[in-house]
Amino acid sequence: MRAKIAVCVGVCATVSMVGLSETAAARTEAATLRTLYLAATTADGAFVTDLAASEIVVKADRRAGEVKELIRSTDQIHVAVLVDDGGSGLFQGPVAQLVGGLYGQAAFSISMLNPQPYRLNEFSARVEVLRPAVDKLVQRGRIQGDSLQVIEAVSWAAGDLRKRKLPRPVIVALVTSGEPGKTDIADAILEDLRASGASLHVAYTGGVPMGRVLMEGPAHSGGSSTIANNTRAFADAMTAIGKMLTNQYRLTYVLPDGVQPDRALEVATTRPGVRILAPTRVPTT
Repeated sequence: MRAKIAVCVGVCATVSMVGLSETAAARTEAATLRTLYLAATTADGAFVTDLAASEIVVKADRRAGEVKELIRSTDQIHVAVLVDDGGSGLFQGPVAQLVGGLYGQAAFSISMLNPQPYRLNEFSARVEVLRPAVDKLVQRGRIQGDSLQVIEAVSWAAGDLRKRKLPRPVIVALVTSGEPGKTDIADAILEDLRASGASLHVAYTGGVPMGRVLMEGPAHSGGSSTIANNTRAFADAMTAIGKMLTNQYRLTYVLPDGVQPDRALEVATTRPGVRILAPTRVPTT
């Protein structure tokens, strides 16, 4: 009898240890799971809509990460729009184009720089909220801004998105004032952007000074950067941003052991002739 009890105790202990080990492994994997959004295009710019997880390669800090899932994203998009028009009202049409192109798939918060960011509406997908906000983007007289206003607005929007913990966050900045070539706060703002999980899309007037946040931010976050020299070009840029967002995939992968946040990230595909548009820094979550 004692022998049977001893055997039972030993077996139970073994099963318990196996269970604990499996639970610990599951927790470890869950803690290192990361999600990001990506798009894929052909050489002529057409979006690829049939990629499979087996065609995706992820490297974080030059170490391979396991791809767990790749699906076409249907998550609602949350877009923080920053309008830096210098009081001209020239971006009312382009912002309307962006809202219309993503209507039914996104919620928007629209803010204009006056020169500090002034939120016209809270995040909403309702036309009765968005139309009055867009209607306020009219000529208001020349606004004298400072050289840091846009990137400080990016930091402000990123912090707000991080605090709200909204799914699939995006920042779209329409810019006429630019950014100083050198500033001591660029690293901190780029970290704010990474921590928010938002992709940054910038459309800017050609010839304005561009610094690290507006140049590196889109690449680091999987966003886009476009020169636009007139209202029509800004509207076209908003259309392109909308198409990119509606053709994204959601990728889930396992971060390799020991890789810390803010390390270099590379997402590629084995399919010939296809380019991946994805973040180049490890996201927070």
